[in-house]
Amino acid sequence: MLLRRISKHFKDQNWFAVGIDFTIVVIGVFIGIQVANWNAARIDRADESVFLQSLRHDVLELERISEGTMDLRTEQVKILASVTAVLQGRDPWRDLSDDECGAIAASHIVGVLPANLPSWTALTQAGRTGILKDKALRSGLAVLSQKRQVLDVITRSVQATNYDLPRLYPEFFKITTAPLDPDEAEDGAYYDADYVCDFEEIAKDQSVLNALSINLDGYSATVNLLGVAPYREQVKAIRKLLDDRLGVMDEASKP
Repeated sequence: MLLRRISKHFKDQNWFAVGIDFTIVVIGVFIGIQVANWNAARIDRADESVFLQSLRHDVLELERISEGTMDLRTEQVKILASVTAVLQGRDPWRDLSDDECGAIAASHIVGVLPANLPSWTALTQAGRTGILKDKALRSGLAVLSQKRQVLDVITRSVQATNYDLPRLYPEFFKITTAPLDPDEAEDGAYYDADYVCDFEEIAKDQSVLNALSINLDGYSATVNLLGVAPYREQVKAIRKLLDDRLGVMDEASKP
């Protein structure tokens, strides 16, 4: 009907009426676009709210994993440093335990658990990262991705260069595996390795001492330099941003 009216006004050369008709069309199109944009924005805000809740759940799980990894690796570094200092004569000689033997036997193993944020990965793959309006949070997630890439590079590098001491020096290590009592087994692991080291002979062999020093250096770098520690701190920073955005009070801050 509007088109027929515009055509008639053209034929009649009623330019004033034509102008009014075109104005009505433009206003109608503008209003339609605005309504569509408002509706899309409303949907984005609703989706963002759901996403932030999912992201916080993922971040809490990632924080738990990174904290556990950091605690485990930090303790391992302390043990390796202490044993190395004794074997190299920098600390007084003392009796070293089988657990300390196990630590140096596994000093080439620096892998960390694969971990990501499923909600952020899904949003990225869907091309909908634009719904996240918090610039600080977007930046924090980008930094976390970079730190994870650095952690993976360091881990692969150290894993490739550290020495598998029991394999290279079997004369100094005795490893046996014994079945556990099912009542004492954890996580379905019914076997456990027992380590015994000839520490006195290890202390006399410069080649194994050199390899142990390299392992300690690589292990420490994986934990502290650009590895687990900065990654864990970035996870904590993102969780703080999310808590602030969602109005979640930290447990330590609750009255």
